[in-house]
Amino acid sequence: MSHPPLSPDRGAPAGPEAPVSQDGAPSTTGQSPAAAPHTAAPRAGGPAPSRSERLRPFLLDVVLPLAGYYLLRARGADTVAAYTGAVCISAAWIVVSSVRRRKLDVFGICMLVLFGVELTAALVSDDIRYALAAHSLLSALAGIALLVSRLLGRPVFAQVMARSGAPRPGSRPAGGLAGHPAAHTFAARLTTVWGVVLLVEAGTRLALLTVLTPDALMGYSRLMQLGTVAALVAWSAWYGKRLLHRAAR
Repeated sequence: MSHPPLSPDRGAPAGPEAPVSQDGAPSTTGQSPAAAPHTAAPRAGGPAPSRSERLRPFLLDVVLPLAGYYLLRARGADTVAAYTGAVCISAAWIVVSSVRRRKLDVFGICMLVLFGVELTAALVSDDIRYALAAHSLLSALAGIALLVSRLLGRPVFAQVMARSGAPRPGSRPAGGLAGHPAAHTFAARLTTVWGVVLLVEAGTRLALLTVLTPDALMGYSRLMQLGTVAALVAWSAWYGKRLLHRAAR
């Protein structure tokens, strides 16, 4: 009685050879879905930020300063003391979070520098209006930097998209507008709109310094900045989808 030929390495009956692709790797063509290996392609630019990471700027620049300031004011602290306490609470949050994560990112460093500038202005002038003015001026500088990058032909958003959309070795190209022919137009317009809006918003907040009380300024300034950035983000998402839809026609 004849027996099937044995495999030279394990001594098991040799079955039909698996097809081999051009690069030498076994092909899964013709295999059942259960037998085919399932490997998800790595996402370009790393994992998506978690919800807590997306809410971090909102917590550090709006919620904590406002809550700390008005709580201290309700307990009888003057405006400068309340503002100092609110800034220290936000700065302590950044330091504690960085120690727990064993990492101080660029955003945390920028926030600490921002808090330091505002606190110095408030303590030196003994008036939180100067701290809020410094906050507005920094927003204006951000708008100017965006517009300058646009005039120089190197829009900031183009650099951001290039870094976040660059595929890693062995990964698939990123989706969305990264690498799309309309990407440069999208990035240039985003840079222009963000720069102009940030300048207008900063000028409006500076004008309010002359007509509102310090307590009202603290709330209006932070909430106006939050509303402006939220509107810009929403518009950017809508415009990106619209541009992709038109390019797909």
